[in-house]
Amino acid sequence: MISQSSPDYLPSALLSRAIATYNQNLKDLLDFLRSMPSVLSEINTEDSFARCDKALSDIVLPTVLTVRDSGSDKGKEVKEQILQNLVSEQGFIRLDTKALCDLEVERQTNIGLQLKANPEDIEAKIALLKRIIYSGIDGHNKFVVNDFLNDTEEARWFEIKCAKLAAVLYASDKGPTVELASDKFNSNMVETFFSRFYKVKTMTSWDASVFDEHLGKRTKWGLVTGRSYSGADQVAKDLCNMVNGSQISMKQIEEDIRKSLSTDEEPFEGEVPIADVEKAVVEQVHADKAAGKNLTYVWDSWKHKNIADFLKFA
Repeated sequence: MISQSSPDYLPSALLSRAIATYNQNLKDLLDFLRSMPSVLSEINTEDSFARCDKALSDIVLPTVLTVRDSGSDKGKEVKEQILQNLVSEQGFIRLDTKALCDLEVERQTNIGLQLKANPEDIEAKIALLKRIIYSGIDGHNKFVVNDFLNDTEEARWFEIKCAKLAAVLYASDKGPTVELASDKFNSNMVETFFSRFYKVKTMTSWDASVFDEHLGKRTKWGLVTGRSYSGADQVAKDLCNMVNGSQISMKQIEEDIRKSLSTDEEPFEGEVPIADVEKAVVEQVHADKAAGKNLTYVWDSWKHKNIADFLKFA
């Protein structure tokens, strides 16, 4: 118990001032960190345990993919196109397992000696990949595994010993249906194993928006509208609470922009360009995604001339 005679005692006025200073410094620090989303990730602990756990896993655990093909020349061409774009556009690190294993054998490392004795040693290959995937290097958290995970046993042990696969991208020239190169159904194929968990995603060519949709990163949104005094605003707020949503009011954003364009001497009374409002909305969504937030956006108004223009933007 701290009394007035204690060396750590602070009068209430000084204590209140110290608390206020701490809170202000904390606010300034958070604002600074939020300006660098690659440094700070936030989790809303008021969400359900399942949502908090998923948000934490998305931040901490690596994203690992593998790309398969149908075996046809076109399928192999599509696969290579996908691999190249995953690296150049999405920032994935390509792990060519065969080349990595050959390098370990050449260097005569412990893993290399295991692979030299048994080139098909699954556990040695997984140990090698795990060392790279969990290297702890900042920004190294997205990987695409190549030349491995070709059958059920490899895939099952990889998920047990290393990491869960976010998706199996299937490069196909046959449309959205998975077509096997062999006429004989093979229950040991990795596509068969992961299709039970809805992880097999087909791509007939590289498309960034389709890729984001496959990984569940497509922006989800909804619109709540109604006549004046119909309670639409309250419905929008309740809906946000139900779907882990964020309410977007273009009317409020327009007013905020208007204030920023005003001065103490002369308020801005002109029309705020709709492009500026759209830019502010996009920046908000991008900031949320960069912070690891997976939100559903609920619109309660729009400022476009008609609903068609709004839907084109959304």
